[in-house]
Amino acid sequence: MNDYVKALGKNSYLNINKNSFILGYDQDKNPLITEQSGNIVSANSYEGNGIRVVMTLKKNIKIIQGTGTLEDPYVIDQENYENSINKYVKLDNDIYQIYEENNNDIRLRLNDYVKVNNNYYESYYSKNKEAIYNLKNKNNIAYYLNNKFYNSLSYKDLLKDCTFYTGTTTSTESLNYEQIYKQSITAKIGLPN
Repeated sequence: MNDYVKALGKNSYLNINKNSFILGYDQDKNPLITEQSGNIVSANSYEGNGIRVVMTLKKNIKIIQGTGTLEDPYVIDQENYENSINKYVKLDNDIYQIYEENNNDIRLRLNDYVKVNNNYYESYYSKNKEAIYNLKNKNNIAYYLNNKFYNSLSYKDLLKDCTFYTGTTTSTESLNYEQIYKQSITAKIGLPN
């Protein structure tokens, strides 16, 4: 919710007119998604939706080619270099957008959905009807992303542990996204918040 609100919601680059999970859950412990319309709504934890991951690169990276546009994304190597918000980065065959810089760390958001064998991968949030981003539950999207997906990345050594805020949001009548800061997890891979 925080990322989405800061980026201007429906009118931002985070709205790609497709359903995808975001971090956080509503008062009834249902996971949240961004809909095709750009609205944020509750979903069932066992529904299949797209996954747009968020990760943070280690500091000291070097851009070896590219201009940072979607058509010509940065290709990075590990060394020291400064990057810019909203520029694009190519890691292996994946294109990410830089959306935050913090103490020389760069937070990236996958520009598309996760693909497996060149097909879009859809997943439930949790088979246990759980809306919490739970790294220990093998039936949870967090476990999949930080284990099987993470281990499939050729560039996993560039990633670092990062804090992702996972707190609940208040009702839509009195929307207070600052409640998300009351809970957090540390992981290599998260979801947009």
